[in-house]
Amino acid sequence: MRARLEGDYLALPPPERGEQTETLSPENLDGEHLNALTTALDHLLRTELAEFTYAQIIDGYPTTDSFHQFDWHPDLPDHPVKLHTSLCDGVLEQARAFRAAFDPLSLRFKPCTLQAFQDQTLGSQPFHLRLFELLAVSCHQIAVFLFENGHSRHKKEYDKWRAEQESLKEAGDERYRWRHVPPPVVFYHPEHVDYEQYPRGLSDVVGYWAEAKIFGGVLLFDRGESDTDCKQVFLHSALLSGPITIFPPTVDQLEKLVSFLGLESEDSDAASTACPLPILASKFNRPRWYRYHATKYFHIFRDKYDSRLPLRFPWPDKLVGKDFPELDDQLWLMNHEDQVANDHVPLDEAAVTAAKQRLKNITPSSPLWGYDERYL
Repeated sequence: MRARLEGDYLALPPPERGEQTETLSPENLDGEHLNALTTALDHLLRTELAEFTYAQIIDGYPTTDSFHQFDWHPDLPDHPVKLHTSLCDGVLEQARAFRAAFDPLSLRFKPCTLQAFQDQTLGSQPFHLRLFELLAVSCHQIAVFLFENGHSRHKKEYDKWRAEQESLKEAGDERYRWRHVPPPVVFYHPEHVDYEQYPRGLSDVVGYWAEAKIFGGVLLFDRGESDTDCKQVFLHSALLSGPITIFPPTVDQLEKLVSFLGLESEDSDAASTACPLPILASKFNRPRWYRYHATKYFHIFRDKYDSRLPLRFPWPDKLVGKDFPELDDQLWLMNHEDQVANDHVPLDEAAVTAAKQRLKNITPSSPLWGYDERYL
């Protein structure tokens, strides 16, 4: 085990945009922890999912289908991505060449993040959580590098198109009466676009997008009262087909991810394990959180600058089961009780007990929590 990394960095405040904080290469880890990180990252980067994600950044545009996973602009028929139905010639080969030449020791992490990983016993749950954190930062950092060092013609095309949209909005175009002009970058997770407060600005927006594409959502963590812990992992997907709420992976999803990353034993082979990514939410991923409550009151974030929060929680107009599965449980209970009372359907005691138990697994974000002025 190597000596403790130098310095106490836990008290460092979140960096302002453009501010450079001290970082270290993962080569400062001991051999076992470094091997675990490089092995897991290699397995991750070799997936078709990661390959395709980074190829899109190199290309300068996401494909039409990829873009529509996060956003849909039916009122913007001239959006340039709508014509980009596939990757440009040679881009996939460029992505593969980048991966082949990539050196994980070129990555840089905050010293406190590396130290927190090194302090965990290999194979333990805290070890896996801290490794997930490093993997998320790694995927984010690679995306930032590719975006900042790319020379795609599509970037200039998008910049020109967006400037035209700004002019249309200023001129009072009806399409922008109730909406904002799309973000300054075409690769964006709709809930992580506060580039003014990100250390690397727009590049970090691209990084969050890449994370969400690879993992199924931006990775967030329960930081505890200290704001530095790593007690649990969450995903913020915001896919149009999924929830806008934050959700935890199930035990089964995490076990499959650990197995795929080759972390179970020295003999683990990711090639023989189906890739479980992206992790998608189902009714089993509970409890759910709005970003506001999770960050402001329950210390769930990756870095404090991840997202700008409103002064008060803006309650949504529409509540649906894909955001809060407990709504479907409540509806089922009401219907079942009605069927028992009026249609003489036998009472399913086991199902009723299970549904009522699930209704207890909710957060202050849930519409079934009730009015609570502590979390406004």
